[in-house]
Amino acid sequence: RSVRQCRHHNRQATDTVVTSLAAIYSHAQSKTGLEKEMSARADVITEKNDVLDMTTALDAFEKIRENGEKVGEWWILGDVRAKPSFDGYTVYMADDNGQLSIFFHNKFAADFESTNDYENFLRKLDKIECTQYQSH
Repeated sequence: RSVRQCRHHNRQATDTVVTSLAAIYSHAQSKTGLEKEMSARADVITEKNDVLDMTTALDAFEKIRENGEKVGEWWILGDVRAKPSFDGYTVYMADDNGQLSIFFHNKFAADFESTNDYENFLRKLDKIECTQYQSH
């Protein structure tokens, strides 16, 4: 299935993540600190930065959180791990080849060894987003 066909399966997961991030952001004491952090960390090493579908990534994060195994600060599902930052402003997802950081306002940073590693990671997120997991 294509990613486009999977979208209808779980819109609520994305809405939950976005709502949670918005609530945390609205209660923040200082927006300038967050903005500085995002600017400093927004260097994306891949030339393919426009291929990230934020909805797919956030849906995958929610599925990892709901269906993965909690190990320390991370939830692990297959070979992809995910965690929010301590303040909830950032979502981290990683595998053995790199890490994707999603910041508030749909900004992100991808730190992978190669464009191929990044594209493979995005395919993993697509697969997670499309998979129907059994309810706990």
